[in-house]
Amino acid sequence: MRCDTCRSTFTLDASGVAHIVNDNVAALVGTELSAGARQDVSAQQVDAEVVTLRCPACGAEVVVQAASNLATVRCHWCRNNLTPNDRIANGARPDGLVPFSVTREQAEEKMSRFLKRRRTFANREFLRSYSLANIQPVYFPYFMVDINAKSDHAGYSAHLQRRYTSGSGNDKTTYYDYDVYQFGRRFSLHINDLLVQSNAEFATLDNRVNTNNIINAVAPWPSGSVVPYSAHYLQGEYRAERRTSNVDDMRGLVMDQAVDISRAQANQTLAFYNHGIAYSQDNVQVLGDRWVTLLCPVWLYSYMQKKKGKPMLHYIAVNGVTGETIGSVPTNRLRMLAVSAVAQVIGMIGGTIWLVLGGF
Repeated sequence: MRCDTCRSTFTLDASGVAHIVNDNVAALVGTELSAGARQDVSAQQVDAEVVTLRCPACGAEVVVQAASNLATVRCHWCRNNLTPNDRIANGARPDGLVPFSVTREQAEEKMSRFLKRRRTFANREFLRSYSLANIQPVYFPYFMVDINAKSDHAGYSAHLQRRYTSGSGNDKTTYYDYDVYQFGRRFSLHINDLLVQSNAEFATLDNRVNTNNIINAVAPWPSGSVVPYSAHYLQGEYRAERRTSNVDDMRGLVMDQAVDISRAQANQTLAFYNHGIAYSQDNVQVLGDRWVTLLCPVWLYSYMQKKKGKPMLHYIAVNGVTGETIGSVPTNRLRMLAVSAVAQVIGMIGGTIWLVLGGF
């Protein structure tokens, strides 16, 4: 941390992180909710350290440190200037936070390198408006979930015994001989530090209007980097999105992911069956689960494209710890079609020359 006034550096106390990151998953019985997870996002929370502003242009809710100069705050999505008049009630206070370790300079370099590889077919308006100054450090809200469960799977699988052909020419037929088995797998399942997006807007992956999968695709963040939440991390240019979902809202999604993880574990024991696996039963019985709320760091560049008269939000995102970079760049369709047409013509000319020179 660095003081904005005197520029001296200091380290925040991280001694309270043990209650946030607890890896004893096998001992979980029942549901454990952290102080942050117990808070209802619809209730009027009191947190004098932060201010939440709603952007009048795009509706985004931006969380900043209360000591910030609110007259200089911009929305990190549409870059509209916000004012104290845009203030709304604060959301639930998170338990912990993963601080940024990737610097602005490193994030700018990674985004520029990412975009350089895609410039040829990128939308010209997007390229003209792209500016390193518009890259924003934003914390996104997540639930970190631990699960102690028992898994029970059943289904059918096949093992290929031999492959052979019969006939010749156009009448050739390939045959497969395989044995079909009924399988069952039962085991203990321990899921540690599963991250699920707790802002409902970014948990909705409707690729017709946004590219929200970009935000979630830069995960995960190392749980060993978690520190207790402090509004000091939101000073200066740093912003945060607030949590809009409660634990009960997320249980269905978490269970879907738990089943996927459990199947992946079961698949490791099914390597013998090389001709297909079909599950007929998935039963994950949760014995205990733990829910903790976190803010996770992303360097973000956003661009709103008008696509057939409708807005389409594109992102380029850099994981604030690992540097993983993923993005969505709007394309120049005319340029893509032109290059495709030229390639097709060259291919036809090449084929013609081959025939003239004796391809027969």
